Amino acid sequence: MRPDGFRPTILLVIACQLLRRASHDALLARGFPVHVTDDGTAALNFLNETAVPPDLVIIDLKVGDVRAALLTAAAKRQARVLPIASDRFRPGPDNLELGFDIETLVTHVESMFA
Repeated sequence: MRPDGFRPTILLVIACQLLRRASHDALLARGFPVHVTDDGTAALNFLNETAVPPDLVIIDLKVGDVRAALLTAAAKRQARVLPIASDRFRPGPDNLELGFDIETLVTHVESMFA
């Protein structure tokens, strides 16, 4: 966190309920304000309508309905984008060569704003 107390806001667009909940809880525990949806259209509407855009959009590649439009909207609003593949999520640290866990995701997000 910066000395002025700024904490980047995050928009989570994740289809997998387990990953969405775990990501939300872990990011919130680290002090990140988080807006969550499992639907690309809802995320696109949020990006287009919110007065203050999120600093980061974490988008599940399985949210394919409006993925291109969502990525374009994020870029226009100057939000960083972190694509993830929910089918590579592993709930624990075992077999991480096959995917990622929540701690890895949160650590990566923190490093993006360090």
